[in-house]
Amino acid sequence: DAAVAAVRRTMVADVARLLGSAVVGVEPAPMERPSSLARGSEADDPLLEERLAGLCCADAAAVEVVVAMAFLSPGRHAGADGDVAEIVARATAGRADLRVHVSELLGDSRAVRRVLARAVGVA
Repeated sequence: DAAVAAVRRTMVADVARLLGSAVVGVEPAPMERPSSLARGSEADDPLLEERLAGLCCADAAAVEVVVAMAFLSPGRHAGADGDVAEIVARATAGRADLRVHVSELLGDSRAVRRVLARAVGVA
C-alpha cells in the first residue's frame, strides 16, 4: 500500500545518499503490487521483474545491477528458492548484457540483529 511504498522510497533515498556517485542510480523495485494499490498511482513503483526487463545496454558494456535484499529472513521472496531468484534467472536468461548481483539479506547483518535484539530487550 502507500505506506509501504513510502518506507521503501525512504530506504532508497537513504541508500542513494550513502552510495553517492559510486552508483548510477538507486531505484525501488517491489516484489508484488497489492491489489489495493491502483496501477499508475503515486505509490505504484515498477516491480523488480519490470525494472530488470526494462534495462538495456546502449554500448558493448554490460549493465551491472545489485538487488538489495531488504528481508530479515528467507521465505517466499528471499532465499535460494524465492521469487527474487526466479525473477533474476528469467531476466538474465540469454542476456549477456545484464549482470545481476543479489545481496545478502538484511537479517544476515550482525548490526541489524543487534538492533532487533535491543528492540525486544534481549541485548
